[in-house]
Amino acid sequence: VTTVDCAASVAPLAASALPAAFPNPFTDVLHLAPCPQPSAADRAVLFALGGQRVADIAGSTTAVTLSIDPALPAVKSDPDKTVWVLVNLLTNAINHSPEQSQILLEARQDSPGQVLFSVRDFGKGIDARYHSRVFDRYFQVPDSLKTGTGLGLAICKEFIEAQGGSIGMESELGMGSRFFFKLGV
Repeated sequence: VTTVDCAASVAPLAASALPAAFPNPFTDVLHLAPCPQPSAADRAVLFALGGQRVADIAGSTTAVTLSIDPALPAVKSDPDKTVWVLVNLLTNAINHSPEQSQILLEARQDSPGQVLFSVRDFGKGIDARYHSRVFDRYFQVPDSLKTGTGLGLAICKEFIEAQGGSIGMESELGMGSRFFFKLGV
C-alpha cells in the first residue's frame, strides 16, 4: 500500500516520472491497454500521478492511499471509458470529502477472471433510501453540498456494463461511500 499526499509529495515527480511510454497513468498502471510492464512500485507511482492530476483539478489536499495488487492481470476493457470511470469516481470522492481527509483506491483480482476497482471516501455518505437511485440519470442526492448534472454515475454504469462488467456502491451516513466496478480479464 502506498500513501500519497496529493497536495505536495507527488507534484515534483510529475514532470520527470512519466516517460513517453506512459502517456496515461490510469491506462498503463491498470494494464488496460498493451504497454511495457512496469514494476509494482512503478505502477503505484503512475497511479498516484493520475490521482494527483484529479486532485489538482479539484483543488484538494486530500491524501490518496493506493492498494494495487502487484500481480494484477490485464483487463479486457475500453481503456478510455474505464479511465473516464475511474477519474469520475475519484473526482466525486474528492468533491464529497472534507479537506485533509483520505481516499482509498484499490485495484485487485476479485475472483478468477475478474478485477475489482474501488474508490472509497470518508465523507458524509449517502442515505440508504437513495442507494437504488444513485446510478439513475439526472439523480442527485438531496441536500448534497456539491452540485452537478446527475449524469456522471449513470454514464459510469453505461460504460462498465457495455464492457460486460458490473458496478455498485456501498454507503452509510457518517461513514462515507465506496464505489466499485468489476471487469473481466
